[in-house]
Amino acid sequence: MRFGDFGELLIFIWVVPLLVVFYLWAVRHKNTAMERFAQKELLGEIAPAYGRNYAKLRIFLNIAAALFIVLALSKPQWGFKWRDVKSKGVDVVFAVDTSNSMLAVDMPPNRLSFTKEELREFVRKL
Repeated sequence: MRFGDFGELLIFIWVVPLLVVFYLWAVRHKNTAMERFAQKELLGEIAPAYGRNYAKLRIFLNIAAALFIVLALSKPQWGFKWRDVKSKGVDVVFAVDTSNSMLAVDMPPNRLSFTKEELREFVRKL
């Protein structure tokens, strides 16, 4: 794998370790504040969202998201080669009226079905 804009990776890759350091500091600060607020035995009853597993999961997902954003900004590329392909052909566009007036039966079975068959025949001849 190679990166289309390796400079972006070098510029923003420092965000991930900085985010890890910030979360370590924030968790330590939060734990200190919560211990000053209430006894450890009562924290689960007072603040049920204080669960450590939930907090760890949230931190992990935030760091993973930051890592993937940085990787996406660096435009990862793999698996293709440029080839010159010469092709000849003509582009044809068909415009068909699909209003209710095309259901008239003046051309059996009706105008719309007749048009579909004529277009199929035209494409087969191409």
